[in-house]
Amino acid sequence: MERGSGGVTAVLRLRLAVPEPAVVAARLAAALGTAVMVELDAGGEPSHVLRLPSATVELVTPSPDRLPLAVTSVDPWPSLGSGTSVGRPEPDLLGVGWATVDLERAVAELAAVRPGLGPPMPLPDDRLLGARAVGLGVLVLLEPAREGRLAASLARHGEGPAVLYLAAAVGGAATAADTPFGPGVLLAGPATGPHVVCCVPGARRRAAAPYHPGMLDRPIVNVRAATAADAARLAALLTDEGYPAGASDIEGRLERFASEFSQVRVADLDGEVLGFIALHVLPRFEHDDRIVRIVALVVDPGARERGVGHRLMEEAERIGRAVGAGFVEVTAGHHRPEARHLYEVVGYEAGVTTYLRKRL
Repeated sequence: MERGSGGVTAVLRLRLAVPEPAVVAARLAAALGTAVMVELDAGGEPSHVLRLPSATVELVTPSPDRLPLAVTSVDPWPSLGSGTSVGRPEPDLLGVGWATVDLERAVAELAAVRPGLGPPMPLPDDRLLGARAVGLGVLVLLEPAREGRLAASLARHGEGPAVLYLAAAVGGAATAADTPFGPGVLLAGPATGPHVVCCVPGARRRAAAPYHPGMLDRPIVNVRAATAADAARLAALLTDEGYPAGASDIEGRLERFASEFSQVRVADLDGEVLGFIALHVLPRFEHDDRIVRIVALVVDPGARERGVGHRLMEEAERIGRAVGAGFVEVTAGHHRPEARHLYEVVGYEAGVTTYLRKRL
């Protein structure tokens, strides 16, 4: 940790390996209003260094033995939770994005290792990178919500630090998109990262989108059996998806799904139904076990990408295990790529079977 006469001047030292580090450093320096210093490492390789109030950012040329983004300070997490700039970053460094394939697991593991980071904080999605987001101290944990830059970074580099969020005014024709810190633009760099996202100066973490806190606190979302009292809500959800239905239609269908082997389950948050799943448990003839067949899964648009779909899929798997099913199967129409992405994210394989049908 670096110190000056005025106290702590840098609590993090971050090394970012990017093509043309001198060019990236110059653009960052212009946006941040700071200078670039060139330092030589032990091998004589140049590093382009920017000293910011809350961090030192070092830009270097990529090499096989170098992580794309690494924390290189001796103690990158001093005095966590005590009100230092690590828990509440200065405006120049807004956060370090940590890529993961499982947001809930990453939150639990990192919180256990560094309890001083404090409780997880729900954040709006990063639409620039295509990711769901949770704040944990200076970290912004990111899980792919669709195919995009973060998914590409995970495929190439695996889990770990992948993004720097900076408060900087970047000129040019770059198009801004929503991030956990408001509108941001992506600084030019490789498609697989590491990524530098520049947000408007003075940016801070924004309030979460509707339902977001409830979706992150998994026990709050209660998954229960659907009842006739839910019929109007389920009809509205189905109608919004392009399958017109009335409450009386749903009441009749619920009667047909009122057994151990045909069920409709709803995701309920404080009395508000956010989505539902309908399934059958079917015996197999070629084996002695059963399969779970999901015939409908709908989530309110205001609650999507918040974990509701994951929770409902978990419920289908729980039911399957309880009745001794061998596996769960589901179809996703070509016109619903977001549904297919959800299924693939939670482990469903698209290339196992070919689904064919004929209208009668």
